[in-house]
Amino acid sequence: MVAFTGEIAALTAALFWAIATWIYSHCSQRFGAMPLNVIKGVIASLLLLIALLLSDASVGIPSGSAWGWLIISGVIGIAIGDTAYFAALRRMGPRKVLLMESLAPPLTGVLALLVLNEAITVTAALGMLVTLTGVIYVLRQQSHDDNEPSICKKGLFYGALAAVCQAVGVLLSHYALVDADVAPLWGALIRLVAGTLVIALLLGLRQEIHKQLIKPLLAMDMRNSAILTVAIVVGTFLAIWLQQVSLKYANAAVAQTLMATSPLFALPIAWLRGNPPTFKIWLGTLSAVAGIAMIMFG
Repeated sequence: MVAFTGEIAALTAALFWAIATWIYSHCSQRFGAMPLNVIKGVIASLLLLIALLLSDASVGIPSGSAWGWLIISGVIGIAIGDTAYFAALRRMGPRKVLLMESLAPPLTGVLALLVLNEAITVTAALGMLVTLTGVIYVLRQQSHDDNEPSICKKGLFYGALAAVCQAVGVLLSHYALVDADVAPLWGALIRLVAGTLVIALLLGLRQEIHKQLIKPLLAMDMRNSAILTVAIVVGTFLAIWLQQVSLKYANAAVAQTLMATSPLFALPIAWLRGNPPTFKIWLGTLSAVAGIAMIMFG
């Protein structure tokens, strides 16, 4: 296994999620949070299943309680967490929602310490603090993007809920992957299918599948359909696969911290959108990068 496999996977997942978040922010204006969660879940699940069949599907099959932990992780982290994330994205825009995501790593660290008794080194803990400080500092800078919505109470609630659910889901998934030696592909597929089925069931019970899901899908043109597909492939299929790899081969809190660096990767995206980063934003970015180095080499 390549050195720092988990850490590299986490950083790559952060990059992919940054790209997808900006795309999802556009799509969230067309779909509600729950329908968008179902769409990305169904397509990404099919892609994960294909990837699993093309690989050795008999390796790392979950057994016993691992199924239960992964299913619960999917319900909490994907059904509830991702739906809350999309709801916050619609109300506050990608920049502010990514800021709320920075709440997840310290929550994961505290939960890992309390529940799994999983200690981290002093250097790694300091690296987490430096990284989070850099991320928060970057996102606190004044935005000049007129298209970004203002902060609202509902947006803050959904953003906080998404962070808490992500922390809990990550911890449960990490436990199943490591304790039962589950393959990351299996872990990603089970979590995604479980979360997607719960949301689809809720939409069905509310009798809103046609109105909120099928009708908006049929109304999409080829361009928007292609954009949404790219977001799903990059931000869900690849990102969730890489997330499971990082959780299997890295400390849960460290992996979650590295995945929370998505806002830093969003800087060039903002530049392309006509909002070039200021000196203070670059300063915060360098601080976060220094924290990442402390985590990886501490």
